[in-house]
Amino acid sequence: MEAADGSETDAASAPAAASESVDRMMVRITDSVGSIFGVDEREYTLKQEDVVTLPAANAEALLSKDAAVKVE
Repeated sequence: MEAADGSETDAASAPAAASESVDRMMVRITDSVGSIFGVDEREYTLKQEDVVTLPAANAEALLSKDAAVKVE
């Protein structure tokens, strides 16, 4: 795969690189959520009482819907 600058990139490493640059937050899931697609391009299956580290944007959405609480 060719990058915008003309250099070659490995397609398999692209999602990993994207996920490393995403701010993350640890939360405890308070309601069964099911599967979500994170901004880091990963799928998360979340059920009540799971403690997970999610991309901050996804965690904030769950917090605003009272489906999670922040873990310090």
